Amino acid sequence: MTSSPVSARSVRSSSWPGSAFCCGAVAARRCPDTYSRLELQAGINSRPAPVTCSGNATTRCRAGLTSVRAWVAVVAFAVCAAACGATSGSSPSPSPSPETSSNVSSSPSGLIFKLSPEPGVGAAGTITVTVAPASTTVEVKVAGLQANSSHVSHIHLGSCQQRGGIAFALKPVVADGQGDADAKSTLNLVYPPAGSTWYVVVHAGPDMQGSNASYLLCGNLFS
Repeated sequence: MTSSPVSARSVRSSSWPGSAFCCGAVAARRCPDTYSRLELQAGINSRPAPVTCSGNATTRCRAGLTSVRAWVAVVAFAVCAAACGATSGSSPSPSPSPETSSNVSSSPSGLIFKLSPEPGVGAAGTITVTVAPASTTVEVKVAGLQANSSHVSHIHLGSCQQRGGIAFALKPVVADGQGDADAKSTLNLVYPPAGSTWYVVVHAGPDMQGSNASYLLCGNLFS
């Protein structure tokens, strides 16, 4: 049995770029030209059957849909990643809070240090250090002393925890009738000292004889 010759119109339909997407006999109604059933049959038989189209001519090619869906998924992922990156990048890192020392505070008049009592002593106070270009002023304020008592006071080298010798003498701390005292001394020295530390001592008595030299109150001049 001899096959029917391929007409010029059917060959022309095979070379038309859009004909690869016309699948089955029903597709004849959607191709650009109108062919007879035999001409369309001859045109399709003259080229390999498309492998990406379903048997139903009204169904789109699955490969095309799969490609589009994959592209949309890639774009959506990229947009989401960019948004997440921008959100995390814009979050400011928390800044560390500065540490504060309970031994020292600042005021317009200078640095204020605690003057702590020795065990069994009911008095307490503060030391205010004010630095000027050519001098340093040390003010000792105490409350709770014995009324009208007098106490020698010095700046010592070291600290209240590691006690050292006397470096500078301060004015005596003299209590009033209520046990309050305020002694201010201005010294020709540079504060803070280079290579060492200072602390202030209010001694127990008016001189350094015997038990009078004992520490009554002590305060470090550093944080």
